[in-house]
Amino acid sequence: MRTWRRTSGMLIAALSAVIAVAGALVSGATPAAAASSQITTYTATVVIPVPPASKYAGAGGGDGWAVALTPEAVYNVFHHSGSLQVACHLQKDASPCAGGVKTVTDGQGRGYSTSGQPGLFLDQSNGHLFVFATRTSDLTAGVVCVDTTKGRSFCGFTALTPVGAAPYSSFSGITSPVTVGTRWYAFNTVSGSAAGGGKNEMMCFDKTTLTACAGQPFAVKIGSGAVTSSGSPSTSILAAGSQIIVPISTASTGQVLACFNPTAAGGTCSGTWPAAAPSSYVSFRGGPYPYLTKSGAVAGFCVPDTGDHCFGLNGHSLATPPNMTTAIQPSTVWNGSGITIGPRVFVPNGDNDTVQCYDFSTLKQCTGYPRVFQNLGLLYTVNPDPQRATCLWVNSDDGTQQIQNFDAFTPSQSCGQGPVRVLASSVVVPSEVCTPASYTSLQVTDPARSKYKSGLVEFSDSAGNQIPGIPAQTLDNTGTTSLVGLSLNTATGLPQFLITLTGAGTTPTSVTVKLVWQATYDPTCVQGTTTAVVPSAPVTPAATPTTVAELPRTGSTSGAVALFGVAVLALGAALTFVRRRPTHTS
Repeated sequence: MRTWRRTSGMLIAALSAVIAVAGALVSGATPAAAASSQITTYTATVVIPVPPASKYAGAGGGDGWAVALTPEAVYNVFHHSGSLQVACHLQKDASPCAGGVKTVTDGQGRGYSTSGQPGLFLDQSNGHLFVFATRTSDLTAGVVCVDTTKGRSFCGFTALTPVGAAPYSSFSGITSPVTVGTRWYAFNTVSGSAAGGGKNEMMCFDKTTLTACAGQPFAVKIGSGAVTSSGSPSTSILAAGSQIIVPISTASTGQVLACFNPTAAGGTCSGTWPAAAPSSYVSFRGGPYPYLTKSGAVAGFCVPDTGDHCFGLNGHSLATPPNMTTAIQPSTVWNGSGITIGPRVFVPNGDNDTVQCYDFSTLKQCTGYPRVFQNLGLLYTVNPDPQRATCLWVNSDDGTQQIQNFDAFTPSQSCGQGPVRVLASSVVVPSEVCTPASYTSLQVTDPARSKYKSGLVEFSDSAGNQIPGIPAQTLDNTGTTSLVGLSLNTATGLPQFLITLTGAGTTPTSVTVKLVWQATYDPTCVQGTTTAVVPSAPVTPAATPTTVAELPRTGSTSGAVALFGVAVLALGAALTFVRRRPTHTS
């Protein structure tokens, strides 16, 4: 009987292996793990557009607030207005687009009122521009679609509140919008009313489906009582990681900082919310800005008031970092929230017409800041460029150069001047498992090496500070430089590559770069243009389900077929053993 138990165990193990591998073949999967502890080689190609008009500076055509960009044009929507007006200018020379400023109404002639902070979203795939607004005919808040490819014509309205839930006083009470994941949020502020029925609730528009999010508008814990307002526009809101911070005042709780987490059940933020806001902040100062770690992760937020009060993601107070009060001065309520690149935060200030910058990796004001602007008045916002990762744009109230751009890391220069900057964070998937263990090479594949006389690559950390001890590297006759042995990852995260091509004659419209690095293999790291040489390992003799599950992915079914044969041979051997073994019962 003991012999039969032993042989039956062999049969079961072998048969299990056959079933496991056969199941993998039927499902079309390879008998491999989702990840491997082995180091593999990754390759990615990125195209860096070069601005067609590096010295863009022009009037906005009216009182705009934010900007939205295509590679050819700059759009802005006039704010605090009873009608929705859209201006367009060409990036190449700042001249107005054909048709001038367009007033947008729907097919029935109904108009839309814009808010004090009408942030914009432009779908690059089809040229549709989206903006939160209030339909004035029935006091409904929602999102208006404007088709920039057809003369900035109306292309739809998505209602996000019940009819009558968005009363306004000369202009819409909707806040600035923020994005979390693929969803776009804005708070429908209604002074004199308590929260409910779409009033003083969070609206949500899905950027992927271009429809209202299921279950919206969402309740936000702002405290009891009617919302109060000083008559100024609503203070801009902020997306701090997955949480949305809403500065607001109510009759019973006073000035508070409310929190909404769209990724949590009921939108509830963990911690103590709403948090008490500093006095004279809500409706008096600009939007909050993120509080970051040295590597650029969001750990909280601060407000641009006197003292730069800071808060954690749990609503508790944080100590204001050193030198921040020097770098970030109090701003006006018309100012939008700060934006980030790596561990740097950029904050607009309309009181002195500057963009301010604080570097959380050095705990100091960024070099070259504040960036002071001329020929504009009451600077409103700082906006990222969707095509150029280090290009920033500002919009303002007035002046001959209301809209301007500049380089985030060399603020004295307009976009497109100086080296081409490649951020490793725009190539490598931003997760710990995907962080490169080492770098192999960088190659400029376009323009071709024959198109320029020489090339140089310099290295900065994610905050734009030069990495000490690493000299500039030259490009060889294939446009390649070796990165082997260079310690490029720092405490602030992934590096930046600054590429200078000399003797190119005309400025290229774009530069294409191929980066090769080594990292632990994980399928989640293979996204976009990234490819990986999947590691291989020898097949072990033991044909057990555990061994099958641990084999690396081969990318085809050939490995599974081979394993199926091994498992069948193991089963045959077990059966032969049974036939030849004497039968004993004790």
